[in-house]
Amino acid sequence: MTPPTCKPNLPIAGFVRLKTVLQFFPVSKSTWWRGVKDGKFPQPVRLTERTTAWRAAEIHALIRETAKHQGVADLIHGIHNPRTEGQEHQ
Repeated sequence: MTPPTCKPNLPIAGFVRLKTVLQFFPVSKSTWWRGVKDGKFPQPVRLTERTTAWRAAEIHALIRETAKHQGVADLIHGIHNPRTEGQEHQ
């Protein structure tokens, strides 16, 4: 029998490490760091000399914003739109 897997939790407040962030925002590490550098993703907080983390609230906001924009993009492209479902895109 296989042991049950635990789903990760993203805390409402506090800090999260990159490994946790990437479980909720599934991009590669290099893509994440490029997004941080370009200002697309939140800036990290240096907790100690060798420990970097992100504010959980900022990760929640990033997820909400991305979902909101993705929903708009889906509507623009006719994805999951009942009026265009079954029609071929021109």
